[in-house]
Amino acid sequence: MLAADPALQAQGLGKQMLQHAERHAAAHFNASVFKMSVLSSRPELLAFYQRRAYVCTGEIEDYPVAAGVGQPIIEGLQVISLSKTLK
Repeated sequence: MLAADPALQAQGLGKQMLQHAERHAAAHFNASVFKMSVLSSRPELLAFYQRRAYVCTGEIEDYPVAAGVGQPIIEGLQVISLSKTLK
C-alpha cells in the first residue's frame, strides 16, 4: 500500500514511490504485470494510476466487509482492479 501525506501531495512523491515500487518488483521478483486496487470513492486516485499506464481490468467487487478490514462509511463502496504490463 502506498500513501502520501495530504500536505505533501501534488509534489511528485506518489509518482516517485510508484516508480520505485515497480522497478523494485521488476528487478527483484521478475514482475512483468502490476495489479492495483482503488476504492470507487477515490476517482482522483483512479485517474492518477491511469495517467501512469494502469488500465481498468473490468473487475469490480464490493468492499470486503467480511475480510475484517473495517466498515466503509460510504454506501455501496466498491474496489476497482487495475493492471499494468511492463513493455
